[in-house]
Amino acid sequence: MIRQLLLCCLLLCTTFIARAQHPTLALSDGSHDVQLDKVSVDINIVGNIATTQMTLTFLNKSDRTLEGTLTFPMPQGVTVSGFALDINGKMRQAVPVSKAKATEVFESIENRRVDPGLLEQVEGNNFRTRIYPFLPHASRTIIITYEEVLKLDSRYQLRYHLPLDYAQPVASFDLKATVTASTAKPVLAEQPDGSFSFTQTGPSYIAQLHKTSFQPRRALTINLPKEINTVEALYAPNTDNSAYFVINDYRKAQFKQKQWSSKIDLIWDVSLSGLERNHEKELQVLDLFFKQQPNAIVDLKLLNHRLVNSGTYAIQNGNWSALRKKLQALVYDGATDFSVLNKAYILDKNNRDVLLFTDGMSTYGPQAGRIPTSFFTFIAAQKADFVAMQQLSSGGKLINLNTATVADAVAQINTIYYRFMGIEQANVSEVYPVRNTEVSGHMVITGLLPANMHEVTLLYGWDGKVTERRKVVLQRSNNTALNIHKLWAQQKIDALNGDYKQNAATITELAQQFGIVTRNTSLMVLEEVADYVRYNITPPQELMEEYLRLKKESAVAEEERMNDLLNRSVEMTSQLKTWWQTIFTAQKRYPQPAANPEMARAAAVEVVEDRMVDKSVSSAHDVEYQLAPAASARPAAEAVMKKEAEESNTLQFTDPVTQESNFTTSAATTYNWTATDSTATDGIDIAASDAAAEATIADDGYGSETVVPVSDEPYMQALKSSKQPYATYLRERKQYQDKATFYYNVAQYFYKRKSVDTAIQILSNIAELNIEDAPLMKILVYKLKEWKQYEKELWCAGKVLEWRPMDLQSHRDYALAMEDNGRYQEALDALYGILQGSYSPEAADRDAGVEEILVMEINRLISLHKGQLNTKHIRKELIQELPVDIRVVINWNHLNTDIDLWVTQPNGERCMYNTPTTSAGGRISNDFTNGYGPEQFLLKKAIKGKYTIETNYFGESRFVLSGATTVMAEVYLYYASGKEQRKVITVQMSEAGHTQDGALIGTFTF
Repeated sequence: MIRQLLLCCLLLCTTFIARAQHPTLALSDGSHDVQLDKVSVDINIVGNIATTQMTLTFLNKSDRTLEGTLTFPMPQGVTVSGFALDINGKMRQAVPVSKAKATEVFESIENRRVDPGLLEQVEGNNFRTRIYPFLPHASRTIIITYEEVLKLDSRYQLRYHLPLDYAQPVASFDLKATVTASTAKPVLAEQPDGSFSFTQTGPSYIAQLHKTSFQPRRALTINLPKEINTVEALYAPNTDNSAYFVINDYRKAQFKQKQWSSKIDLIWDVSLSGLERNHEKELQVLDLFFKQQPNAIVDLKLLNHRLVNSGTYAIQNGNWSALRKKLQALVYDGATDFSVLNKAYILDKNNRDVLLFTDGMSTYGPQAGRIPTSFFTFIAAQKADFVAMQQLSSGGKLINLNTATVADAVAQINTIYYRFMGIEQANVSEVYPVRNTEVSGHMVITGLLPANMHEVTLLYGWDGKVTERRKVVLQRSNNTALNIHKLWAQQKIDALNGDYKQNAATITELAQQFGIVTRNTSLMVLEEVADYVRYNITPPQELMEEYLRLKKESAVAEEERMNDLLNRSVEMTSQLKTWWQTIFTAQKRYPQPAANPEMARAAAVEVVEDRMVDKSVSSAHDVEYQLAPAASARPAAEAVMKKEAEESNTLQFTDPVTQESNFTTSAATTYNWTATDSTATDGIDIAASDAAAEATIADDGYGSETVVPVSDEPYMQALKSSKQPYATYLRERKQYQDKATFYYNVAQYFYKRKSVDTAIQILSNIAELNIEDAPLMKILVYKLKEWKQYEKELWCAGKVLEWRPMDLQSHRDYALAMEDNGRYQEALDALYGILQGSYSPEAADRDAGVEEILVMEINRLISLHKGQLNTKHIRKELIQELPVDIRVVINWNHLNTDIDLWVTQPNGERCMYNTPTTSAGGRISNDFTNGYGPEQFLLKKAIKGKYTIETNYFGESRFVLSGATTVMAEVYLYYASGKEQRKVITVQMSEAGHTQDGALIGTFTF
């Protein structure tokens, strides 16, 4: 699959650099062969509403067909309202679609190489779109339109700002700005070229610029002076005799001086993304603040995945040099968890004020929500979550340092402003902002009123009491470029975002109705009209006639969702029951001569070719088994198996950091399997001494016998020889800062040395590398499960589910994480819910056979926790006791990755996709070649001896930020019984050890 979730600025540079808010492109193969060739920006400012349309043309200079992901942060309060993609030489407008559906449709049809366009909002104020195909030596064009409400600053002027610091020259650069309904000539505070200037044309001011081979270095900043204490009010009639209205009240701010608490908390976000903030401006804010508040006691607290007290500082006579020096020396590391603020402040009765410097992106835990403490939050990063920080700062203020000057920022936090108390007339509805909103000077008020009503009364006051009434007369808007209805919809969405989970459905409805991109709504372009019919998506107006014709003639079948997973699971339960009741006798196999290297390589090639060409062999559940005799007729060996083990057995697994290994890579057939005078019963070797062959999994997999090939990366060598490994890590990080594998390996290093907190902090950086990147987050899910950090595992799995609810595996991972957290009923309901789900044909085909794994997991939960579970809603045919001696299951984090599970038994038999059963009764589940797995090995009665777990790994076809595929293997002994033991093993395929045939996951002895 073409990877959508790439963080472009991290692919284009190896360090975190705070870049401006212009789009950046990353290619899926990691190259730089597609360049931005043409830029055309058209700005239309009407009153205080600015509409920006960016037309971007990209040129592929290579001989290959490529694809790219365009990522761009947006300013605070921006509404993305338009997206178009060139289809067959003509620009086609996108239509709003729910985010989950848009992603599912996108992925369902991309393999046909008839690719859609998709623009979506990701975490915070960040947007992205994917472009495909970039044909060799050809260009592609997209258009992105966004709207912004300009606010009055302390100098009584509206400010429009467009960053233009492009990394490379563009062949053609066009810039046009039109300002209408301005009482004075616009002022250019900053511009990309000296020739850009405004001239008056009728009621508008227009400035234009055209350049070739141009690399703009400076931004465009337009200031629009406004008269204070004036009102601009417009309405636009609707079809139902109502009208949307917008009122701009340019009033002089009324305020009181804020009295600061005697103690102030200063929270400094030291997560990895903190490196992107403008620290110089943040320190300037504190310079001025302590100049105006010269005597204070400050408790410094450092925020990443924890909140750590870092000292108390007494500020006297404005001297805060010690604190300043401390801030300048801070280390930025780890992900961010804002929920730690809840624990620290939700019950705090000290009524203290808090200064918070952050980007607001909570990458490793939930957002803080509303806290009664007064938070004064400063954001000096382009990628930020303004909505979440606005909610957190409801008792204080949110300051956007990207747009506010230092003086304005400090002035805002030192004052308490007037409040907007609503509109007096009862027949005016849906007014935003809501009552009791702070008024810092300029108010933008929208709502609905009767179309024949042209006068309203605005209410203002202090402390919940109305102290001022302001009458406003509305004029009818005649400017078609001014979308008052969209402005109202965005303000309503902003208000609803305060409780997003509660209001998600309403936000989605609004976004789809008004064509606005939100966290739950995307804009989509499809190439063929038939696809709009097939997926039941209303097309843009220019395709409507053809769309209606196809619908009327039923010329295109609508997508048929797959809903039969529950019935298939009942059938699978019956097959598993038959298999479980079958008696198997393991064949004895003797050692074979080791092949010479050339023969081994030839054999490996033959395996690969067979794997790629012929997969028509039967899977495990297609094999018929002989039913076992009645329990009373079975040999007594089954009872013998319940005795205590004579010797302890260990699980060996691949790890990139331990230095020694006693494992010798060899083909499965070279294991020395020695026949003994034993009785083989139910597939288990029972020694003549009648001793039981009961197995255990070592609690600690880090013993001297652990299989651990060493990573040969230079940073691992540097760590190994360092006396100060954390300092060495920070030094090496400068070169590998955007590489997930780097954090994975280094975290392993510290975990091995029992520095668990440091290991978790370093590992969590993976969450900071990209926005809404499911493969990256899955690495954390797997590793946190392995390290038994179950609470964080659950949160990370929940984020993957939030981002990709269309994936069956997202639901399964979340259900199993709930089980790890002791939430057994919820886990059972979630697993059973997967069987009741509806899936696209492509997803159903990709995940065919997953019911075998789900049946085992559902029945395990019921077997182990039946006294705590309500199973009345579970189909009775699905419930079956299916305990097994050995279960191995693997999952991986990348789509379109083909990984096969191989398990070699002590007798040399290998259970794999083309030999899905063994004489001992081993069975392998369906072969998953496009999804995330899972693949499962089951053995009811184990043979005594060593088992080897391998994967046949076919690698990644495209460059991805998350690096090589990460595989999680879970090995169970005595699965679904009271003696069950589990070992979780996480391996990155790039670091895995290798046998002659495949990638080694590990070995264990039963």
